[in-house]
Amino acid sequence: MRLSKTVFATMLIGTMLKSQAAWAQLTAGLKVSGFVRDSAMNPLQGDVTVVQGTTRRVVRNIRTTSNGYYEAVLAPGPAMLIAKAPGFSSETHNVAGNQNRQYDFSLRKPITVDGQVIAPGGVPVIDARVRVRYPDSPTLFQFAQEVGDVTTDSQGRFELAFVRAFSRFVLEVEATGYQLRHSPDFISKDQPMTVSVQLERGATIRGQIVDDNGSSVANAFVTLRTLGNGSRGSLFPAAVLNSTTSASGEFSFTGLATGSYAIVVRKEGFKPQQKPLDLRSSADDHWQQLTLTR
Repeated sequence: MRLSKTVFATMLIGTMLKSQAAWAQLTAGLKVSGFVRDSAMNPLQGDVTVVQGTTRRVVRNIRTTSNGYYEAVLAPGPAMLIAKAPGFSSETHNVAGNQNRQYDFSLRKPITVDGQVIAPGGVPVIDARVRVRYPDSPTLFQFAQEVGDVTTDSQGRFELAFVRAFSRFVLEVEATGYQLRHSPDFISKDQPMTVSVQLERGATIRGQIVDDNGSSVANAFVTLRTLGNGSRGSLFPAAVLNSTTSASGEFSFTGLATGSYAIVVRKEGFKPQQKPLDLRSSADDHWQQLTLTR
């Protein structure tokens, strides 16, 4: 079927106009809007933070209206919207594509998680640091949403007051002389929780860094890395520990789990050195002397 010149021209102009409109939207930006409410659909006055850019981030805060409405025009490319309101946990939406779209948020009040950190035999661990980790899958941006560290008291007790409701999380606990511990996964509800975490004593790696004349090397950078597959299957990577040698060239790492490690030493003006070693028991106390050469 042949099209007349008039019909063909009309179709061509229509296609060009659509293309121009799409290009104008891409260059002018896309509009995102929506409402920020609580779980009962009541409007919340707060902020929606817009994060754009991969290498160089641009961050803007948009204040919601009295009925919880917000509106923003975004530049082309991926973005992230983070809604916040006083007394509520934040919520995130990732923005992709080039179409105007509505993103609504339903914020929940955080819960309190308290408990006790103990050693074998039920002995309280004082001054242990406790934090929350949310092992969510990676998003377009790594925007940390973690509860700040708290420290256990003289009875080993702690309280975290701003844990997200209806979320999956673990408690990460560290204390001098004990192994870093991740608790089992917890699923929070909308009620306070009480949990306990038991720590295990750990092994020690310590030593001294000297030069090829036997003189101590101060301020050398010492890194302890785990080797092998000890962390395979874990939601969290094995810790990489760093230290700096003292005026006498000494360093130490305590609270280590059994396994294979490598000590890596760097100091400006010297060649880097590395030494592997194995910890077979939590009672191990390894002394290592490493020599740096120019």
